[in-house]
Amino acid sequence: MAGAGILPAMPDLTLVFDLDQTLVRGEALDWACYLDACDDALGLQVRRDDDWAAYPVLTDLGLLDGLSQRYRGQAATPAERDRADYLSRLQVVVAETPTVYSPVAGAVALLEALAGVARVGIATGNLRAAATLKLRASGLDRFALPVVCSEDAPDRPGLVRACLARLGSDATPHAVSIGDGEWDVDAAAALGLPFLGVAVDDARAARLRARGAREIVRDFTDLADVRARLGRLAGMGP
Repeated sequence: MAGAGILPAMPDLTLVFDLDQTLVRGEALDWACYLDACDDALGLQVRRDDDWAAYPVLTDLGLLDGLSQRYRGQAATPAERDRADYLSRLQVVVAETPTVYSPVAGAVALLEALAGVARVGIATGNLRAAATLKLRASGLDRFALPVVCSEDAPDRPGLVRACLARLGSDATPHAVSIGDGEWDVDAAAALGLPFLGVAVDDARAARLRARGAREIVRDFTDLADVRARLGRLAGMGP
């Protein structure tokens, strides 16, 4: 039964999930496709080991401009944005390796448990077409969650704010932001939201803690633990 044993019905609880490495695995190939597209569009050779958290706007559109500013001292032009053909590269990857995008462990069970229990949406820096492809490839499109994408807001706080508004929860006192990146922690802090970090390894967990995250999980397999953390963060549990 949806929600049984996980969370009681709490219509005021709102959860805003990031997408990559929070709900869907496959980030390594995703980054490779994105940076290759940036290289081609801007005529650059972008460092693959850059400190991405140092860029002011970490969305598909914002990072392209950030890279152009850092390497060339100017924003990307509209024509260059059009040439950043990230989607076609993702389509090739999915065609060649259909399992490249998969749900984070426990994500399916968690979303099933939350159905009808809380308001849930996704705020991602992905372009809408890329987010749609990843959700479909991972099978998470079946949940039909509201998705706010890079086209909808200029930065990460704006994406989360727009998702809350779409869920009708922009004023709720019981909203939690869930993500894997330092930029996600920063966005939650900017909006005054509690934050649940998702860290695939100890190094990422340390980065999230250094940024201010108090609650961190490796994935969602321990639903009882996730329940307890969400309750504490939302102020709805011990």
